[in-house]
Amino acid sequence: MNPNKHIEDYLTYFLRMSNEPHYAVLLNGAWGTGKTFFVKSLLSRLAEPDGFVYVSLYGLKSTEEIDQAVLRAVYPFIGTKVAQLGGHVVRAALKFGGVETDIGMADILPSAVDKIFIFDDLERAQLTPNQTLGYINEFVEHMGRKVLIIANEAEISARNYRVIREKVIGKTLLVQPALDQALSSFVEKIDDSGLRDLVLANTPFIEKIFIQSGTSNLRILQQTLWDFERVGAALTEEMKENEPGVKALIGLFFALSIDLKSGSIAPHVLSERSAIVGPSGWLLAAPDNHPMRKTMERYPEVNVGDQILSDQVLEDVLVRGSINVEEVRSTISQSTYYVSSSEEPAWRTVWYGWERSEEEFENALKRFEQQVLERAITEPGEVVHMFGLRLWLSEIGELPIALSKVVAEGKAYVDDLYQAGELEPLPEVADDDLRYGGWGGLQIRSLEHGEMKELWAYFRERRGAAAKDALPSLARELLSELAKDPDLFERRISPESGDDSTLARVPVMTAMPVDETIAALLHLHPVKQWRVFAGLRARYEHGLIDHRFPEERIWVSKFADHLRPQLVDQRPLTRDRLNRQLDALLELIGPPPEDGAAGK
Repeated sequence: MNPNKHIEDYLTYFLRMSNEPHYAVLLNGAWGTGKTFFVKSLLSRLAEPDGFVYVSLYGLKSTEEIDQAVLRAVYPFIGTKVAQLGGHVVRAALKFGGVETDIGMADILPSAVDKIFIFDDLERAQLTPNQTLGYINEFVEHMGRKVLIIANEAEISARNYRVIREKVIGKTLLVQPALDQALSSFVEKIDDSGLRDLVLANTPFIEKIFIQSGTSNLRILQQTLWDFERVGAALTEEMKENEPGVKALIGLFFALSIDLKSGSIAPHVLSERSAIVGPSGWLLAAPDNHPMRKTMERYPEVNVGDQILSDQVLEDVLVRGSINVEEVRSTISQSTYYVSSSEEPAWRTVWYGWERSEEEFENALKRFEQQVLERAITEPGEVVHMFGLRLWLSEIGELPIALSKVVAEGKAYVDDLYQAGELEPLPEVADDDLRYGGWGGLQIRSLEHGEMKELWAYFRERRGAAAKDALPSLARELLSELAKDPDLFERRISPESGDDSTLARVPVMTAMPVDETIAALLHLHPVKQWRVFAGLRARYEHGLIDHRFPEERIWVSKFADHLRPQLVDQRPLTRDRLNRQLDALLELIGPPPEDGAAGK
């Protein structure tokens, strides 16, 4: 059904009038309803080729600027310099000897009276609507041209607007979103033919989602389709052939994208989605007025909690505008539509327990508990998932032990990994490899429980201990690099040195043997010695020694105390050079802060 059939009928009549109408037709509608698209599409069918002139009034500040826009639309071949003169060509330059003439816009426009003029974005001109309509009235009254005006009258509040519009506008037509036509036009522009066919096959579902959204803004639909085109580029041919998976992907993406772009949900809601809605689509925790609850009610055929796209992927694409094809493909391939329980890790099958058969869940739970017993789970993200899953299983009765025992067993698990040297050290960068929220595209269970917070804190503390334990080994490697490749040594310890600055946040210097460091330094070429001091200065400048490495002050002091005596026997030139470099380092570091100031 065409919601704008009556408009097509009237404009057909208007455009084929043999007499001058002496009034303009206003096409009114909300922003994004496709007014411009509708008019241009209609005129391309009704008017002769090049039979209409389109002028956008957006941002125009004066009648001279409108003149310029009209000239460019009528004569697109016009020279740059003349086009820049714009209205001056018509209003000022067409004079003779400084005497005003009657030559104006009507004298240089095409003589064919059947050429139609479209003035778009009436409400977005920087002139007042009354001034703009006064300008347009010259085309209507004095030139006898057929004029269409496109506007969103809801955004016009100027005084006396109604009075002047009645003198210029003889017919007002309300444009409704032509969803099927617009969507077909949007889909035709998808470059990938395979993805284009996939979207075409699902257009009825997309139309239903758009209608359920309650927005009439077709631009939001177009922008969502653009975003989905980027996600669709990650789909393999096998993924495209999985109809349930494709439908779930489209439903989730379009529903959340439209709600986000229309303001129904805020960006931060995407990052919280898995904590609010379970993977099977029921609410875990949300007040009655929570926007995600409203989203679920709007789209009854969409599982808003579906993990076919993770919270992180949705946030990246829809909020940050970035996309990692491999990450998108990974989260889709690990979803319930594309993986069997025999192929996925046991902990993931347990996590998806609500969506698995009892047999699949039971087999996975047995494997999962066996892996816990054997301490086979060592990846930090999987360890944290293991904590959350076991707390959840205890809470619902699937694991017949108390929460307190789950905590005790979790701590023992961490201790065993630590003793075996299998506990991955905690990187120095804050919120390094784990967020208190999710990992591997899945929300961590039981985050709201105090027991989970206790296990999380213990895990980080022991990983921190493992990081300290690793310092001597890191220091030996760094000492070797100092002797063999001083430039690499500098990059290792300096911030902002790219991929090589692996120790820019690690207090490795505390484990560097001072005398061996000095011995290696004294054997270097003078240029390389300078590089070593440059690396130390970069490491500690801007107060970083106290904000990031307060414990390394003792090492620097010991380094200076041991280096000075060894310089006594050096050649005067060498002694002077190294003393100056050491002095510059100590001056940059400055005295230690007052008690309590370090590390803030």
